[in-house]
Amino acid sequence: ETLNEINKDYGSSNIGKKQRIMIEFSQPNTHKEFHVGHLRNVCLGDSLVKINKFINYNVIPVNYIGDIGAHVAKCLWGFKKFHSKDKIPENKGKYLGKIYVESSKRLEEHPEYKEEISKILQKLESGDKELNKLWKETRLWSINEFKEIYKELGVKFDYYFYESQVE
Repeated sequence: ETLNEINKDYGSSNIGKKQRIMIEFSQPNTHKEFHVGHLRNVCLGDSLVKINKFINYNVIPVNYIGDIGAHVAKCLWGFKKFHSKDKIPENKGKYLGKIYVESSKRLEEHPEYKEEISKILQKLESGDKELNKLWKETRLWSINEFKEIYKELGVKFDYYFYESQVE
């Protein structure tokens, strides 16, 4: 070998002996914008996946997405109350993130809105058909944006778990 050659196996080992491990990472919330903290988690998690595969572990990369809860109710409340007539833009995930931030600010300025948001959350949790339909549609907007980001980063997950399924 010369100094100009790189040994691509340098540092590899059989430490993992094909033992199976699961690495969960990224964990964004739907109805909010993907941010630099999520990017950091994606880069760190994907690095751990690659390192462990390199030392011969059978790695299962997974993602746990927060798709229910107060943040979803707040976003859907803002959407229904202030944006129901909007022309939906192409970047739907970013659009939802802006609605979430706007809704949070409105709530700070008008604490009386808290009751309206609580009612939205109760309706979501009780399976209200109209709200559930809106939740599924907007949830998909976020998930599609996340998957585009992962594709651009070259990151793959074997499984996606959703808080709504675990709940």
